[in-house]
Amino acid sequence: KAGRRPLLQFAGASMCLSHLGMSYHHLALEHGLQTSPVWVLACLIVYVIGFTIGMGPIPWIVLAEIFPVEVLGPASIIAIASSWTSSFVVCCAFRTLPKALGWDCTYMLLACVCFGLFIFVTAVVPET
Repeated sequence: KAGRRPLLQFAGASMCLSHLGMSYHHLALEHGLQTSPVWVLACLIVYVIGFTIGMGPIPWIVLAEIFPVEVLGPASIIAIASSWTSSFVVCCAFRTLPKALGWDCTYMLLACVCFGLFIFVTAVVPET
């Protein structure tokens, strides 16, 4: 039985590695090197597995555990609105970031965010 913290750490690490792999792919293409389409598919699969195991379901479970019952309703509304707003911002940014930074740097930035997630989970999220 795996706890919430190891699952979130796995999610952060696997998503980070996936983004690093995609960054490598685009960097290789910029320098005239070929990478296999299987590489891109593997990166996508690793990302989906990490997200599905950790970052998809577990934040919603933790949300119900960290707030007292008296404030659970309003706190949940704020947390859910923040989550959807963040998703919207990421979707909008993903359309413009590659034009400004290039695909390799865009994926590197996303890898840094996922690494930050791993550090945050390790430092702050209690094991339950």
